[in-house]
Amino acid sequence: MTIHSVGILSPGDMGQAIAAVLSQHGLRTLAALDDRSDRTRQLAAEVQIQDVGSLKNLVIEADVVLSVLVPAAATEAAEQIAPVIGKSGKPLLYVDANAIAPHRVLRIGQIIQAAGGQFVDAAIIGPRWIGEMEEIADTFKELGLTEHIFQGAADVYRLVKETSLGKETPEERDRNRSLHQVITTLSDEGQ
Repeated sequence: MTIHSVGILSPGDMGQAIAAVLSQHGLRTLAALDDRSDRTRQLAAEVQIQDVGSLKNLVIEADVVLSVLVPAAATEAAEQIAPVIGKSGKPLLYVDANAIAPHRVLRIGQIIQAAGGQFVDAAIIGPRWIGEMEEIADTFKELGLTEHIFQGAADVYRLVKETSLGKETPEERDRNRSLHQVITTLSDEGQ
């Protein structure tokens, strides 16, 4: 199978960065941006991700779809694209690169394969957030290991999320902010 075009679910921070690298290596990157935010559309435009509008068009035009989402959205994304894959009759390659627990990977694989698609579980190492910590905790628990450290990390990220620091987008982030300023903000705003 020769891959020329890669559909990105979703071209947020991580998806945009991946699309930029793929484009640098000569691949065409696509996204279904109907009903997406202005910020997501802007991120996609910055790296020349082609907006194909709908999931139907994404399935038709992409050789492979790469799912790079927050963990909580991974299963829902597979459930949304599976009927489109089924109706297309195309054995689309769906690569789940989300930081999710093994039981969720198996479920997503079943969803895609039942629709006639091909499934690959992949991993991308990136920043860890609430959902990722909860998924790692679930994985540890399934293996009989303690999940508490990752649940604690998720709690720390929840605290940060509710502060002004957590509400900043990467574009708004003050790159010159000192550690002291970060600690002060968290101390003042984190309850």
